[in-house]
Amino acid sequence: LVIADRTIDLPVMLHHACDYQSLALDCLGLHLNRVTLEEEPPAPTEQEKSETGKNGTVEEKVVIRAVTYPLDKEVDSFWAENAAQPFPNAVSNLQETLTSQNDDTGGLEGLEEEDALRLSNARFAFEKRSLETHAKLVTKLAGVIHQRALDQFFEVEQRMLVAPSSVDLDAVEDLLSGFRVV
Repeated sequence: LVIADRTIDLPVMLHHACDYQSLALDCLGLHLNRVTLEEEPPAPTEQEKSETGKNGTVEEKVVIRAVTYPLDKEVDSFWAENAAQPFPNAVSNLQETLTSQNDDTGGLEGLEEEDALRLSNARFAFEKRSLETHAKLVTKLAGVIHQRALDQFFEVEQRMLVAPSSVDLDAVEDLLSGFRVV
């Protein structure tokens, strides 16, 4: 139950930014430019599957490890360019960047060919790791968004901001009580 004065603008209190950085902060616990995710171990190999325990059964060791990813706008060009972008735009920019990534030596003119190649490979490897990190973050965020129905909250919120009088209050109540609005 929310008791509010009629002069209070309810949509402003409910408004949440749905950009990449805000979602990383709210959903993934971004703190001090770092995000820590729990990663599941890789699937067992055939040899590991065939190993049996003392009683003839396969012993499964499930070890979930926490991996910390740094997100620094001074070092990570993708984060610098997309942190303030709406989440769907950041996802599409990531997909475009991953598909168009090539071995470009831009900015390395004037160096000997071997040095330029070495710097290019180092830059390429760093950018590849950075993009793989963002792919993991985007995948995790998409799962959290789906699990918590944040996309539906966003749609209702946008309707409230555009035309507050046209919002179906029953739909808002259902969404707040845990039912998904279709």
